[in-house]
Amino acid sequence: MGFQQMNKKNITFLIGTIASLILLGLLYYNFSSNRSREDYLKNGGFNRSELSAKLTLDSDYDLDEGYYGIVGLVGDKILIREYDKSSLLLLSEGNLKETVLLPDTIDGKDVFYISMNPFKDHHIDVQSNNSNKIFEFDIDRQKIVSSYHFKKYFYKAIRASADSFYSLVQNDDMEKVGLALIKFDKSGNSSNIQNGKFNIDAMSEDGSLIKTALGLVYINYYNNQISVIDSTLTDILPYNTIDTITELPKTINIKNNTITKFIKQPRPVNQLVRASKNYLFINSYVKADNESEVNPDNSETLDVYEIHNKYKYKGTIYLKRHDGNRVQDFLIENNRLIVQYPNKTLSYELSL
Repeated sequence: MGFQQMNKKNITFLIGTIASLILLGLLYYNFSSNRSREDYLKNGGFNRSELSAKLTLDSDYDLDEGYYGIVGLVGDKILIREYDKSSLLLLSEGNLKETVLLPDTIDGKDVFYISMNPFKDHHIDVQSNNSNKIFEFDIDRQKIVSSYHFKKYFYKAIRASADSFYSLVQNDDMEKVGLALIKFDKSGNSSNIQNGKFNIDAMSEDGSLIKTALGLVYINYYNNQISVIDSTLTDILPYNTIDTITELPKTINIKNNTITKFIKQPRPVNQLVRASKNYLFINSYVKADNESEVNPDNSETLDVYEIHNKYKYKGTIYLKRHDGNRVQDFLIENNRLIVQYPNKTLSYELSL
C-alpha cells in the first residue's frame, strides 16, 4: 500500500512538474516572441522617401506643460483639450487663448474623445464612456444641446449623420468589439443597431477609426494593417502601411479569464492618424532601413498615402521635435497642418 501511495505521489508530482514546464515554456515563447518583435521594429524592412512638401509656419502658441489633443478648427481658431481637464482652449492669432468650460454633467476624467460635429458648425461631440453617452456641446453658447445614450460600452464613435454614429461596441463574448451603425431617436436613446462584419480583439487589434472620402478606415496601432470598410459595414478591403510589421502583441487571460493583459507592454507601430482630401497621414514609430540617410535629425515622420490609389505610399513629411519632445497630436485641414507638443501648438500652411 505504501509503495502504491508513493508511486501515486511520484506520478502526481511528475505530472505537476511537466505541466509547470509546459506553462513556463509557453510563457517563454510569448515573451521571446514579443522581444524579437521589438528588435524587429528597429529594422522595419522598408525605405522612406522625403515628400516634396512646403511648410510655412503661420502661428505659434505657448502653453503650460501638459498632455494635449487637437479637437479641430472653429473658424480660424484652433480648439484643443488638455486630458483629464473639464475645459478646452480656443487658440487665436496673437497667442490669444480662450477657455471653454464643459458643464459639471461632463467629468473631464471620463472623457475618452472629443471631435467636431461635421453637421453643425461650432458643435462638438464629447464621448463619455463610463456613462455610455455622447454629449453634443454648443461651443458658442457653452451648453449641452443633445445627448445620446448607448446601450453597450462603446468607443471610437464617428458621426454618420445628424442622428447616428459609427462606433465600436462590445460583443457578447466581451473580448471582441464590432463596428456598428447606431441610430438614435429624438430622446437620444439608441433605437436601431446595424451590426457589421468588422470584428476585432479589443486589446491586441486596437487602433484608430477615421472617416475618409471613400468610407471608414481602421488602422491598427500595433501592426501594419489598414482596413477599409464601406458604409454598409459588410465589405472590408485590406491594405498595409509601408512597414513590414505583421505580428500582434501577445496577451494572457488571468483570474478565470475575467482579465486580459498584455504579456509585455506593446510598442506602437502606427499611432496618430488623420485624413484630409485624397490623403491619409500616419505618424509611424517604426524606423526605415534608410532612416539615418533621410532623417538624420531623428524628426517625427508623417507617412502619406493616396486614398484614391489603393493607399499607395506617396512619401514622408518630416517634423522636427520641439525641445526633444515627440508630437502629441496633429491635424490637417484646409491646407493647414497643426502640430501639438507638450508646451506648444504650431500651425503651418501646408502645400503638397
